Amino acid sequence: MTFTVKVSDELKTFIKKCLEVDESRRMSLMDLKASSFLRGMQPSNEVASSVLGRLDLNKKQSENKENYPVEQLPKPIVDRNNQILVNYINMFRLLYKILDQLTIHRPSLKQLMQSLSNEVLDRVAFIRNVATASSLKTDVLDFKETEKYFNEQTNPSIKKYRIVIQEYHKNYTATLKR
Repeated sequence: MTFTVKVSDELKTFIKKCLEVDESRRMSLMDLKASSFLRGMQPSNEVASSVLGRLDLNKKQSENKENYPVEQLPKPIVDRNNQILVNYINMFRLLYKILDQLTIHRPSLKQLMQSLSNEVLDRVAFIRNVATASSLKTDVLDFKETEKYFNEQTNPSIKKYRIVIQEYHKNYTATLKR
């Protein structure tokens, strides 16, 4: 047995705007209240009224947060620091690949492999510590404005780098410390 629900194109558009992932294109609370689907409706009970009231309260709270904007880092500084971070990540990835190839092709070079293994672990641990430090007072590795760069409020994009570095640290530590 199949059930089919007929929905108007206008309602489909309304639902899509409400569920939009991009906040700039998502329907705002004012748009929602002004929509033809809710305009004629009066809340039938206290619960519906309470929900709409909470929506207004939540909107006011978010507007208050926006009154105190956090100064974002200039794009050239972020780009330069990102490049330094990517270079550092690529270096320990390269060292790991060299170590991996040595393990396959020259297993007799145990002392070299151990030294390289320690170097990879040291580098990934160092960059992990730098990237996850709650505050850095000095610039390290030629980063500019280090404290702001590693702060998610002034540089939201640092979160993805932290996740990548954490994963490398976890994987390399598990693999190389055996």
